[in-house]
Amino acid sequence: MTRVSPAILLLSVLCPAPVAAHPFAPAGFRVELEPGGASVVARIPRRVRIGERPALAWPSDCRETLEGERRAGAFLERRARLRCERPLAGRTLRLVGVVEGGTTGLLRVAHADGVEERLLDAAEPRLRLPEAAGEEGRPGQGRGSVGGGWFWAGVVHLGTGLDHLLLLAGLVMTIGFRRRLLVALAAFTLGHAITLLLAAFIGLTPPAALVEPAILATLVLVGLELPEGPRSVVARRPVGVPLLVGLVHGGGFAGALGGLAASPSELLAQLVPFHLGLEATQLVLVSLLAAAHRLGAPAPAPTMAGRLVGAVAIAWLLGLLVR
Repeated sequence: MTRVSPAILLLSVLCPAPVAAHPFAPAGFRVELEPGGASVVARIPRRVRIGERPALAWPSDCRETLEGERRAGAFLERRARLRCERPLAGRTLRLVGVVEGGTTGLLRVAHADGVEERLLDAAEPRLRLPEAAGEEGRPGQGRGSVGGGWFWAGVVHLGTGLDHLLLLAGLVMTIGFRRRLLVALAAFTLGHAITLLLAAFIGLTPPAALVEPAILATLVLVGLELPEGPRSVVARRPVGVPLLVGLVHGGGFAGALGGLAASPSELLAQLVPFHLGLEATQLVLVSLLAAAHRLGAPAPAPTMAGRLVGAVAIAWLLGLLVR
């Protein structure tokens, strides 16, 4: 394995701030409608800065009273009581305090006719409650359903996450466009799937304080291995290393979603479409890279690419230590 280059350490120190990892940390809101208002439980990821935390905007005739606040693992849990002059049925709830590509919110509303559940974000921040028995909620067009919302969240998360993109590019550059790359990607996917099943059926959701440094450590590994090319441990172990990396990265998603699910089946219903969105995006990106390679597009020098990946990862790790 390549020794840590002084250039990597220098680049990590000079890397522009703020440099941070790309965590997936949705907020959760449980609203139980009652005569004259509702009871509300909000679970906000503690890693989200106070000024960037999402919240529900209530109708103007409603007043919210905080009943309690506590830490619940990686979340800050707030319980409140809502009192309204008019019934909430047929009215619209809106998620505020979010920006495009930022924190999403899982809104679950229990009422007399059942449960309305939507994954809300900046592009689709509203849920209209049913007016009468049997009427379905009207979340609007596009990514309204929970399954579709989680799938799209997976697509956006991988497509906009620098850590994921660097890891994927590192695997491609280390192994090359050979059959072993497909084996490595399948092993990475299997690692994700194993973590998903463990989280859903036995409740194994590792804490974010351990998972995030481990995820960034995998980037350091890829950065160090890039200059070695076919001789690297990643290329020589296309099953074991990507499988381990997949287990680590899957732990981050399971841990983030585990605090929002009320049951194993509910967690599985969230993780499966999110995971499929991640993998679909991964396959599309690899296909695009393969097409560019066949057309003769120049590739960056492995040594410089390895230094860049390593520098970014080490900068993130340093950020975690001083956070």
